[in-house]
Amino acid sequence: MTEDADFSWIEESERVDAELAPYLEDVPSGVRILYIYTNENYNIGKVRKEVMDIKDGVVRKADIKNAIVSNRTHDGVNYRYATSFYYFIHCTASHVLEYGENRVSSLDSTLRSLPILDDIRVPSCAKMIQSLNTIYVIFQRLRPSSTKNTTRKVRFDTSQSSRKTRRL
Repeated sequence: MTEDADFSWIEESERVDAELAPYLEDVPSGVRILYIYTNENYNIGKVRKEVMDIKDGVVRKADIKNAIVSNRTHDGVNYRYATSFYYFIHCTASHVLEYGENRVSSLDSTLRSLPILDDIRVPSCAKMIQSLNTIYVIFQRLRPSSTKNTTRKVRFDTSQSSRKTRRL
């Protein structure tokens, strides 16, 4: 009986699945973060990229905070956190094909300010587009602090009854 059975359809099915794998919708396992370092006038000086691993399609607020704090210094220069935003695409395989054939003008994408106080859900999308999901963090270079001390010491003179202060 096993001699009469034809199992070639299984191999054909596996081949088709392998060809369609990039188009299949899946929850991302990571998201790209671009750290943009600017000068005092917000002119871009440096850009650095890394990938943050995410669990269950959620970027946790603690991970975002740690990424921002640990990347405030770059090449020995201190920067302050200026702003951040994210760009995520939610797209199925059929949307990719329609977009490629110019039947739809745009993909369902989101560009929003990054909420530091909330977790962020990354939408599922076709595997071939997951690399476009990006968090942008912008840092501004700190101005060098002045070495001149602008505060003055004030001494209270307790020997005088008029209770006046005297500057040094």
